[in-house]
Amino acid sequence: MTEREFNLQLGANIRGARKAAGIRQCDLAAAMCWWPAQLCRMEQGTLGVGVNRLRRLAAALGVNAVSLLPQP
Repeated sequence: MTEREFNLQLGANIRGARKAAGIRQCDLAAAMCWWPAQLCRMEQGTLGVGVNRLRRLAAALGVNAVSLLPQP
């Protein structure tokens, strides 16, 4: 899996978890103290997500961080 493929799948997983939680993108971005564009780029796979951001996102979404990671 290339880095691009990884980021695209990670973004799709984040988007899916956010939608499953019933949270709007702008509300999650505000809760994280991020610009909505940052979250949008993460979900699109064009902005990488570091470990700390991944942990914070998972906590805000009420899921385990590992569940957001792409599976090989």
